[in-house]
Amino acid sequence: MRRKAKISNLNHIENLLINSSKSLENKELKNNMTANLLWREVAGDKTSENSYVLKYENKILFVACKSSVWTNELSLMKKNFLEKIKESPFKIKVNDIFFTVKKIKKDEIKNNSIDSKEVNQISLTEEEIFFAEKLAKNAKNNPELAEIIKKTYISSLKASKLKERL
Repeated sequence: MRRKAKISNLNHIENLLINSSKSLENKELKNNMTANLLWREVAGDKTSENSYVLKYENKILFVACKSSVWTNELSLMKKNFLEKIKESPFKIKVNDIFFTVKKIKKDEIKNNSIDSKEVNQISLTEEEIFFAEKLAKNAKNNPELAEIIKKTYISSLKASKLKERL
């Protein structure tokens, strides 16, 4: 009888560990997606055309720029970006921003581009859709932003799945 209880407890602990690791992965993905949306909001259209978030880690935003000129300009504007981030509706804390140059060749862009029709044909699991909706709920006071977050996450996930197939 005790042996069955121990096995049951071990199974329960194993499930907790598995679920917590999935939760951490989802949290990291959520933070990176939120960081991308945050950067687009804070940087504006022109700047976000010439830069993008590489990653968000330890409350630091790592931003790639298309050229050293952009890296320099954005570095000079860092204080302004950090102020805007504090005022933004996104629930993500950024203590610092690091800018780096990351050039992308036109050939790489063509090879990495994905047809939107193909992306729309990719299906998602109920769990993935649920997570997208949960992620969008972070923008409680702004339904328009919530919809953008949900669509961006779903599109990104579908594009990843399509790239895995190729």
